[in-house]
Amino acid sequence: MVMNKKGITPIISVILLLMMSVAVAGIAWFWMQSMTQRVMSQTEQGTTQQLTTMQGSLLVQASTCNTSAATDATIVVYNPGTTTTASSLVVGGSVNSASGTLTGGAASAVTVTTLSGSVVGTNTAILNTAVGSVTFSMTCVA
Repeated sequence: MVMNKKGITPIISVILLLMMSVAVAGIAWFWMQSMTQRVMSQTEQGTTQQLTTMQGSLLVQASTCNTSAATDATIVVYNPGTTTTASSLVVGGSVNSASGTLTGGAASAVTVTTLSGSVVGTNTAILNTAVGSVTFSMTCVA
């Protein structure tokens, strides 16, 4: 009888060790799964925020302004976003309509045929679009 009791203890200990190992592995698996989902969610939010910021960051590459010419102002703007949009231009405190659109992912020329107000000299100009706006300095000559 003494021999049977010694044999039961090692079997029970092995079963208990296996059960504890499975429990620890399960806990670790659930923890890693929740951590992975949290990291993926944060990465997605960061990427979305960066793309939104990029779509709103227009870049003025060149501007010309001659108040005595048929075309008063031409601004070449790079739109890094994917949205094509119309624009309006504020020069010298007056809103001017712009002909043309800003194509997403490309440089586009925006032409203003009639500038209103006194714009001769250096002006702060603001190009407004649905995807964002950009402020730049533009010098107009007579």
